[in-house]
Amino acid sequence: MEIEMRGINKSFGNNAVLNNAGFVLSTGEIHALMGENGAGKSTLMKILTGVYTKDVGQVIVDGQEVCYKNAREAEKAGIVFIHQELNVLFDLTVEENLFMGKEIHGRFGICDKKAMQKKAQEALSQPMSRERIEKQLRKTGNTEFEFSFLKAEIGEKVFLPMQSLNELRREALETLEKVICEKYRRSGEVKDPEEDKTELSMEEEVLSGWTASVRTAEQMEVILEEEAIGRIYADCTMFPHIWEKDSYVEWITKVHAAGKEIYLVMPYIFRERTRKQYEAAYNRIFGAGWDGILIANYESFAFLKEHGYTGRIMTDYNLYEFNQESRKFWKEKGVFEFTAPVELTERELQDLRVKDGEVIVYGYLPMMISAGCIQKTTRGCLKKSGQTTITDRYRNPFVVKNECDYCYNILYNYVPLYLGDRMEEVYQIGPGRIRLMFTTERQQEVRQILSAYFEGKELPEGTYTRGHWKRGIK
Repeated sequence: MEIEMRGINKSFGNNAVLNNAGFVLSTGEIHALMGENGAGKSTLMKILTGVYTKDVGQVIVDGQEVCYKNAREAEKAGIVFIHQELNVLFDLTVEENLFMGKEIHGRFGICDKKAMQKKAQEALSQPMSRERIEKQLRKTGNTEFEFSFLKAEIGEKVFLPMQSLNELRREALETLEKVICEKYRRSGEVKDPEEDKTELSMEEEVLSGWTASVRTAEQMEVILEEEAIGRIYADCTMFPHIWEKDSYVEWITKVHAAGKEIYLVMPYIFRERTRKQYEAAYNRIFGAGWDGILIANYESFAFLKEHGYTGRIMTDYNLYEFNQESRKFWKEKGVFEFTAPVELTERELQDLRVKDGEVIVYGYLPMMISAGCIQKTTRGCLKKSGQTTITDRYRNPFVVKNECDYCYNILYNYVPLYLGDRMEEVYQIGPGRIRLMFTTERQQEVRQILSAYFEGKELPEGTYTRGHWKRGIK
């Protein structure tokens, strides 16, 4: 059976519950329909089963548009909605649940339990057909592959959970991708013929200090107290409407009073609207006494140069100075400080020679930066920055920050990069500086991380990731 719901709208008075909702389900599949209370999950299912009528849209079953008048009509077509109610019929057996409302009756109208048990067992023991297996294997999703020809050789009766079949397909495609990409993987050293090839050692004391990037005032307060941190990167989102308010001036004064440097971190996305806002307040923002600017895109660099900025500029990790050619490009433009890409392995960082760069050893790394705003999509634009959490199928919580001043969302990994117990290895690659990148942490968490790093502690297994420190990009 193939079920598809397209463009479903449903309102109750002035309350629009569903707007252009859709749903697709095939035989053998199990889907989780998720959403907050009031999101319209039950309403969508009630429309499918004839309990409610839709305002707009289509319900298509096996290629034919249908409109069930009631739940009984949907049930006759093989579609049943088990309503959420935990306080009734909770002691029923498997077959009693399967045959609820359609029990098999024998003589004198008595339920034939043996017949129901037999049919239930048949359903649980139903083998998979070749057509069903091939159809499931063809679902390559968002991968780079699709089948032009597929033929499955199976025995007479194959009993295989759909999840196992999906895992088989996923493992096969991952193996195929690995084989195809193997010859393109990076190997060997990245050399700069103009640089001295002498190996760096701990005695050279290349490391000039620790740095920290912060996104909140409470993070800044903790970092100010830490003597080991010599430079702070203050994200522009820490100062709402930075082009109108000068709240950053107080922080610049405090950081300098603590004997530290402070850099302004420019937006991840520097749109035309942002450019005009920064341009109108250029002298006030960039003449406030920053020790330098950290940029995450070329648009920010072009803006600074157009306005004659002469201070220090540093590239962030996502500008990807991954080899000597990319470093040469930025040096020719007067940018000598850089952040090593987080995609590089320990060996690749050592080959890159990061003595004038920084290596990030801690942080919830952004997995995606998008103009698609979750808050705007789910609740409407509130014109106010905030934070929400989404989960994956394993119930891992991913924090999403919506930065309303710049109209983008940042989706962070659910576990942080942590190399606190690998610092001897980090020192061996000879970085100029080492950075702790704070994003969503509260004050106590910041203190715990600082303690863990300066004491070389190990964190519990499963609470962190090593990133690409040992394993490169697949």
